[in-house]
Amino acid sequence: MWNPFGPIDDDVYATHDDEPFDINEVGLIVEGDWPEMVTARAFKILPQNLRARFGKRVPTVHNGDYLEIPVDREAEMVAELRQRGYEVTRDDELINVLDGRGFSPLAG
Repeated sequence: MWNPFGPIDDDVYATHDDEPFDINEVGLIVEGDWPEMVTARAFKILPQNLRARFGKRVPTVHNGDYLEIPVDREAEMVAELRQRGYEVTRDDELINVLDGRGFSPLAG
């Protein structure tokens, strides 16, 4: 079958067992497209009425919108979530891992 781009150099994608894997060389990581921002995941996790009450949608040029919740509303939102039966704790270290800071060369 004819390939308009010519032959594919499979060796470009080859890895060698003696070379360590560096996640910071993965395209989605380098471009900042993965993992998805934790603040963007809030659109999937938080109920819509709480998003509207406590946060605002903030657009970004590159990676889509995220939900901005002011720090001074945190206690009120946590109380509301607990009242609705959610188990809520603050874990900044976990958030940083989920946001990719655990392996990002830009983390600091």
